[in-house]
Amino acid sequence: MSPHNLRDQSTDLLWIEVSKSAFAHNLAQVTKLVGDEVLVAACVKGNAYGHGLLVSSRILDELGVDWFCVFNPDEALALRAEGITKPILVIGYVPHSRMREMVEAGATLFLSDLSDAEALAEAAGAVGKRAQVHLKVDSGLTRYGVRPEAFQAFAQSVLSLKNLEVTGVGTHFATSDEAGENPYFQDQIGVFEHVLTELSEAGFVPAIRHAANSAALLRYPESHFEMVRPGRALYGYLPKPSDVAAYEARGITLKQVLQVKSRVSQLKRVPKGTSVSYGCTYVTERESVLAMLPVGYADGYSRFLSNCGSVLVHGKRAPIRGKVCMNVTIVDVTDIYGVQVGDEVVLLGEQDGELLSTYEMAELCMQTLPYNIITAFQETLPRFAAE
Repeated sequence: MSPHNLRDQSTDLLWIEVSKSAFAHNLAQVTKLVGDEVLVAACVKGNAYGHGLLVSSRILDELGVDWFCVFNPDEALALRAEGITKPILVIGYVPHSRMREMVEAGATLFLSDLSDAEALAEAAGAVGKRAQVHLKVDSGLTRYGVRPEAFQAFAQSVLSLKNLEVTGVGTHFATSDEAGENPYFQDQIGVFEHVLTELSEAGFVPAIRHAANSAALLRYPESHFEMVRPGRALYGYLPKPSDVAAYEARGITLKQVLQVKSRVSQLKRVPKGTSVSYGCTYVTERESVLAMLPVGYADGYSRFLSNCGSVLVHGKRAPIRGKVCMNVTIVDVTDIYGVQVGDEVVLLGEQDGELLSTYEMAELCMQTLPYNIITAFQETLPRFAAE
């Protein structure tokens, strides 16, 4: 059990809550789309998209996901140390010096290089085990993966290695976020299917074929194969905010899993004409009550929210006044009755029926991606499971 779940969060000044019920809802929506026969591999890389690797993975494990996708060896080992026994796919690079750890942890590596396969085979032989691997096709993202023209030779070489068992083949899409006609996506899935056909004709049919991230599993049923790899959909995000109405019409809704909270640490009544924070970028237009919050850009709360963002206090919006500082943000609570030091403040999420969505915050932060908002919060911030 993580120490974060044992702590009394009433003593924290800044913390994150992760909703089990929202996770359950989103996983049910994914399952509704892909069917019960398709495996769901939850992407928990990047500290579970900022939600907390351990707390999120424990919840998703309890909810019944089939696999976990991580990026690096440390994430895989952290899940094993937490007692998670489900299959883990390591989708990023693993140094040869750490291959033995991965074999002993029973992790499945997503291979794109023959020298990596050879190093893994050697490590597996050294501990007397067979390591399971998946092979990655670069169907057009031009990132990790083997180009299609070289894939058959690569696959046959890996299949010939002792102590390795190839159980899957996958790829990743470059344009699955795009709605409407999407010729590049169609080209990519065509390349992937052609590679699979060539493998089959050569006598090898992988048990698990996988390609779909969240956007693909939502938009393109032909990409589901035997397994999908949702990330953002599990955390409550559609490919684009503009997609919400279209998916609601199809009966698909997602719930934001993450809430970021703080507390009022000081209240200050100031006269009209008072400048606020660095650079004097805001001057009060009336006598005002300002609340200091112990959160700033060092915690991952974006400085782009200066003078345009807001927080929730007592279920009402309190606008940010002046620049967000490294460790302090100042908000205007003049029109919110009864605010006191210690009151809970929602920086991201819902309070008393009012919502500050990640979509909204991303729009304010130079129209960035929701990913950039939720992954920015420091890994050291306490994270708690919540209903």
